[in-house]
Amino acid sequence: MKELLIIKGNDAYDEYGAQLLDGALGSLVAFPKLKPYPKNDWQERSGIEADLSAPKLDKREIKIRMAVSAYKKLIGDLSNEVYNTFEFKQLERIYKLRFIQADVQKYNSSFSLVSLTLSDDFPMKGYEYSPPHSNIALNDCYTIDGIPTTAYGLNILQGTLANILKAPKIKPLMERNIRSLCGVIYDDRGNVTVKEKDVQLKCLMRADSIREFWTNRNALLHNLTKPGERTLYVKSLGQRFKFCYKSCTVSRFYATPPIWAEFTLTITFTYSSEKNKKE
Repeated sequence: MKELLIIKGNDAYDEYGAQLLDGALGSLVAFPKLKPYPKNDWQERSGIEADLSAPKLDKREIKIRMAVSAYKKLIGDLSNEVYNTFEFKQLERIYKLRFIQADVQKYNSSFSLVSLTLSDDFPMKGYEYSPPHSNIALNDCYTIDGIPTTAYGLNILQGTLANILKAPKIKPLMERNIRSLCGVIYDDRGNVTVKEKDVQLKCLMRADSIREFWTNRNALLHNLTKPGERTLYVKSLGQRFKFCYKSCTVSRFYATPPIWAEFTLTITFTYSSEKNKKE
């Protein structure tokens, strides 16, 4: 348990009796959300007209669960400065994080079960692009901007296709609800158009080493958040969909090789009902 987590230059086990709990590292590998971007939502057009000329990532909230012997000392040390350094040896990463709060699930004189909430205010700072590399079998079942997801070591899991096929909501037209009349008077003269649609891509990323994982994970995030809309191609449907990245949640992460990360990418189909070109 020693030398797995270094806080402010000190071994967390020696300094605070701190041990990371199962699942503690998942939020550290999740992508930050995309900040809101300017958009036009025209009634007469399906979807939205998104200004993605300069997309920006938001800060990232991180939750770390641990068992701690010296809880008060840990919180006191984290509260002394705005930012503290956290080194995660298994991840081969050092972060400068801002302490927000601590939730205590159990507390007694010998140890506490604690969930630390931290903020990563500098997502992808200093990152230089490196192309993805993976040893998993390539296939073109799903591609993003022409690159197979398997090039990132990423397989799209069951349940994703149902999310893609879910019908978008209709944009409402003018409706009059008069108290003296039953029902409503609805404007049936306008064109039927649909709203933009959020789609959840269920993902499994695998890598032979933690370095390979970071290369592929960061390359995917970089490519998802480049200026402009992205294009998702679904081979089984023979269709392409214009989209932009929105957010990410990690459900399972194993840091011991082979690396295994199961997560959900939420993307927004910006114009999903039209211009879906068949291959």
